[in-house]
Amino acid sequence: MKSSFLSLHWVGILAIVVCFSCIETAATAQKMPRQTYPGRYYTSVEKLAEFPGGRDAMLRFMAEHIEYPSSLDRMKYKTGPMKVRFIVSPDGKLYDITVDSVPVQTAEAQKGMDDYIISIIHAIEIMPRWKPAFLDGKPVAQLYTVPIQVVE
Repeated sequence: MKSSFLSLHWVGILAIVVCFSCIETAATAQKMPRQTYPGRYYTSVEKLAEFPGGRDAMLRFMAEHIEYPSSLDRMKYKTGPMKVRFIVSPDGKLYDITVDSVPVQTAEAQKGMDDYIISIIHAIEIMPRWKPAFLDGKPVAQLYTVPIQVVE
């Protein structure tokens, strides 16, 4: 049984930062269909893309939609630093969602981490459209990174 992400742990999501590269680890290679952004995207923009309602609204949305697997909770497993990366397109849709995490040591922990990563990806996939980033006064695609930390 999975519990609500917030009921078991406080969300410690660090400030949203723009990333400068997109590196996938083995943990990000989920067997899920992905929407790939077909165009150019930027890592440096004049105005950052924004979740509707701002950062606090995004944190609430993620806390409501991400489920922390009870198997990881029972094991008192420490997920370590994690990052979810995605591209916010000029029309506010999200593409190329990946999650970076540290390697897992046991098969039981791997199953729990796979479930957790899938939950994170699903939460991003169902987000409403974002306000796009702007460069030279025009909406552009932006690569975004959200660090995630589970805090007891």
